[in-house]
Amino acid sequence: MDGLLDKTKKKVKGLLDVDAKDILPLPVRTVIDTARGVKTPITNKDWTQENINQLDEYIQKTRELRGQTIPDKNVPYFDTGSGYVNYDLINQAGLGRRDWNFLDDAAVHNTLGQFNYKTLPNGNILVTDRYDYYNDNPGMLSKEQAATSRYAGMNPFQKAGLLAYETIKPGLNEAYANQGVINDLKQGVLSFPSRAANAFLGENPRDVSIEFKPSKKLRTKEQIRPSSYETDKLFETGYVSPELEKKFGMGK
Repeated sequence: MDGLLDKTKKKVKGLLDVDAKDILPLPVRTVIDTARGVKTPITNKDWTQENINQLDEYIQKTRELRGQTIPDKNVPYFDTGSGYVNYDLINQAGLGRRDWNFLDDAAVHNTLGQFNYKTLPNGNILVTDRYDYYNDNPGMLSKEQAATSRYAGMNPFQKAGLLAYETIKPGLNEAYANQGVINDLKQGVLSFPSRAANAFLGENPRDVSIEFKPSKKLRTKEQIRPSSYETDKLFETGYVSPELEKKFGMGK
């Protein structure tokens, strides 16, 4: 009997010792921590290696796109291994994973979104950001519904009740609904992450600081798009020779 009790205790202890990173996707555990009042910066300790690998992928792929069209005045900063990842570059690189996806394949998109990065003297990359959802609006909310201030003074139960009600009967941005491509329930479901974030996270911003060794050294503008008469002509006029179309994978 004592042996069975010891085994049971060990199993229970094992369950209690499980790291949240082993069972919850990054967007979910970050939301939960922030909603319960955690204000400490988000650092490497909060991310798995898979999350960091995805962050590396975002930087590598968006940087290759940015390097092809970057204005001359921004080249010196770019060539230090620094830059900014925004939603346009994420979408162009085919990395968009949709706002409603809270699984780990959307970890970077729905935890950082847009962010700054720079290369440190030791060769590591430092990513900085501000984790917040203040007046977050995916485009289908009215200005009033996207306002974080509307939840001021509400307790958690009142917030949850309003969120549930507007998921079933959203009455969202009429201009968006009148496009005829989305019904009320779908609006309510797709807008839920933004409304919930405004309700529970809007007043609790957290700093982000993630440092990691990149999979490969970030390339300079010249390495991405060597200056020459032909390449300058490409980006100034839009003309694409067969050779460049093959090299850059671009065409009109």
